[in-house]
Amino acid sequence: MAFNFQSYAQKSQQPPIAVQPLADCLAKTIRRPDGSQHMGCTVEAHLQAVCYVLRELKKSFAHTSLVDFLPPIAEWLAALHDIGKLTPVFQEKIYAALGIKKNFGVSYPFEKENHGLSTQLVLRRRFGDRFSQVAAAHHGFGFLSTTFHSEDSQWLGGAEWDTLRDQMITNLENELALPAFDPDQLDEQTISAVLGAVILADWLGSSMEIPYGVQPTPEWAARTVAEAGFRPCEVRQGLRFEDVFPFSPNALQDRLLREIHPGACYVIEAEMGCGKTEAALFVAYKLLEDHSATGIYFALPTQLTSEKIHVRMDDFLSKIISDSTRKESLLIHGEAWLNWSTYCDNEDGVATAKPDSWFYAPKRALLAPFAVGTVDQALMSVINVRHRDLRAFGLAGKVVIIDEIHSYDTYTGTLINELVRHLKDWGCTVIILSATLSAAAQKKLIGSPNSGSTTIPQAYPLVSVQDSIGQRLSIPINPLCRKSVKIINSTDELACINEALCAAAGGQQVLWIENTVQNAQRLYQTLSGAAVGTTIEIGLIHSRYPHEARAANESRWVSMYGKDGSQERSLRGRILLGTQILEQSIDIDADFLITRLAPSDMLLQRIGRLWRHGSLLQRPKDAQCKTIVLHTAFFDPAVDLYVSRYDDLPYERYVMVRSQEIWWQKETIQIPEDIRPIIEGTYAERLEQGSISKLKAELDNRVRSMRQQALVSASSTMNVMDDDAARTRLNDQPQIRLLLIAKNNHGDDLSDKIWMPFSDAPVILPLPQATIEEKKAVLKKLYAQMIKTSEYCAPSYDLFTLDEALGSLMYLGDRNFRPIRAAYLDHSGFLLDKASNYSGHKGVRLKYGKKLGLQTVRDEP
Repeated sequence: MAFNFQSYAQKSQQPPIAVQPLADCLAKTIRRPDGSQHMGCTVEAHLQAVCYVLRELKKSFAHTSLVDFLPPIAEWLAALHDIGKLTPVFQEKIYAALGIKKNFGVSYPFEKENHGLSTQLVLRRRFGDRFSQVAAAHHGFGFLSTTFHSEDSQWLGGAEWDTLRDQMITNLENELALPAFDPDQLDEQTISAVLGAVILADWLGSSMEIPYGVQPTPEWAARTVAEAGFRPCEVRQGLRFEDVFPFSPNALQDRLLREIHPGACYVIEAEMGCGKTEAALFVAYKLLEDHSATGIYFALPTQLTSEKIHVRMDDFLSKIISDSTRKESLLIHGEAWLNWSTYCDNEDGVATAKPDSWFYAPKRALLAPFAVGTVDQALMSVINVRHRDLRAFGLAGKVVIIDEIHSYDTYTGTLINELVRHLKDWGCTVIILSATLSAAAQKKLIGSPNSGSTTIPQAYPLVSVQDSIGQRLSIPINPLCRKSVKIINSTDELACINEALCAAAGGQQVLWIENTVQNAQRLYQTLSGAAVGTTIEIGLIHSRYPHEARAANESRWVSMYGKDGSQERSLRGRILLGTQILEQSIDIDADFLITRLAPSDMLLQRIGRLWRHGSLLQRPKDAQCKTIVLHTAFFDPAVDLYVSRYDDLPYERYVMVRSQEIWWQKETIQIPEDIRPIIEGTYAERLEQGSISKLKAELDNRVRSMRQQALVSASSTMNVMDDDAARTRLNDQPQIRLLLIAKNNHGDDLSDKIWMPFSDAPVILPLPQATIEEKKAVLKKLYAQMIKTSEYCAPSYDLFTLDEALGSLMYLGDRNFRPIRAAYLDHSGFLLDKASNYSGHKGVRLKYGKKLGLQTVRDEP
């Protein structure tokens, strides 16, 4: 039978319920190492502690913009956020947990107790709706509904408990000398960051483990805040650009350094490889130098690109932060936690906790002063997930750099627009980097130009700045890295293969980028066979390798194709095949590029890998700055292009048609002068005829749907989600991790150990009661050998279940989606299920090879 809340709301006329002294009203219990629970601090002591912590946070950020998100009203919120624990039902519940029976005459089920809701009801009468809503939301569930409840609800205890709560509010106001506050300080723009500050203070205050009968002190709170890592770092003063980077500033970097505006939004549009990253980081340094920022978050599109920037960020920090307050940057993405080590060895070889290890938790990571990660982590501050407000406070006041902004679909792009809008409200300086941004996308990010100008300037490179009061400035920059690229359009794949082999035979480093893994694998086999008997080296890079093998392969090829690979380049010609992995944020330089037709912005990114370092690298004598664009088909508007619209996946055919129109007529392009005309020619809105209009209409509908879904995800009207359910990207092909196991696991039980075909030793699985660090060490070994791939080319979970083996070690999903799959690897390379049948579906078998990675092999008819 369902519990009837209304029946309790109607019992407000019953006699007052007996109360106990404030000194006996508990907020916490303390769990001992043996598992027993003891009396912890009182409600009043806990609220004092949290308010002290918030004040210490305010001191830590006293000379930064973040202090704006710790106004006087935040002290009141911290001091009253848990007043809902001063109710008979909560006190009965907490004493019951200690094995002590208390009876206040309230027949209310413990499992339905919600002290957040009680807080809202108690505070609403005295402090109003907005204050009470924010105070009650500190558990991260968003604003609670009070539709079926009132201040007279029976579980609140009636008049005597009201008097007790009033007494405690008076005590706190006097003991803490709480300041007067303006209710309007909780406006729509800042409310999320203020709530995040209160949540942070609550978490730190709760970590203090205050024993029963002990009163917290400001000194105790100060130590807690400092030990968590909220200590000011000493930024070296007066550094020049060349003190931080091993070269003098170019025109872009020099001009940008004359436009330091705290709280501004920058959009930097400039050609690939021209130093946008260094420009953004030095702006961040100048803001840190004068205390106009509290830290940096560098957001990138993928785990791989974030890992590469993470190395550069640590080098940057080593130059600008004094040794006495040295800070490392925290790497944050879906798998980064595997490398988070909370301990380090001191000079005596004894393991000690790292100074900033408090930040090493998914929901706390963005609070670290310096971090690098995927943009998805920042988006969790605007998607309606639990504790998104804590993440908002983690970003508030920082310099947030968002790189490769062109890389996202409409869904993620809409969320990024929402993120940028909120970052401006949270006192952040936002720096957006792109080489190939359309005018429409730029306008959504930074807003319309100043009055009197109706169009966004078409200069390129271009720095656009919107300062903290909304004034817009557009700064054209003289081109930095001019190059002329010869364009050859072809539909003859065999001719391209011969051209690649001839160029490599002449010592050139050839780069061939395909749109799909299957095509890259097929061409690798063809080129490898054709190169037998020559000195040409053939390489392949894509995502379907075990993580460890993929990282080693990428590192080797990137070093040979990088600016420091001159010696290796001179030994022989090479052909490196790859997928979109090679498009962005990887410092490779090809002598000659062949690329499958892709959307224009992607093609320009690929061309950015061609002669990237210009004359700094010695080229073979026959090398030309040349690109072949390989068209799978010619899009003839006279035929029905809609029928076969899926042939161009992963890209939209309409965009491919528009791109082909531009590139088919190109014989040369000038970088950077042609970048903006190519982008606008591809993406500018226009009317269409015939089957192309159907392609456009379908894409427009999909874009509208994605935009709407994104706005719903960011809306507070949506139910609050756990992190695992949050969607920062829409993907028609969900990604899974595949664990390959030696055939029949060498006869050993899968619940004891796992033999992987890439290692000579098994992975011994921990017992369920093993420590978190022990489990993480095993997970790190397993993840290093897993292959990340699309669900469509993964074996069925039902035919190779892992519940007994890994159920206590990692999340295995549910019947709707299984993020981890497994298969035995046969000696011939085919994947097998537990019954030794081939893994696959619909006439497709799965195969793994060291050179090709994971393949799909179609059965012969």
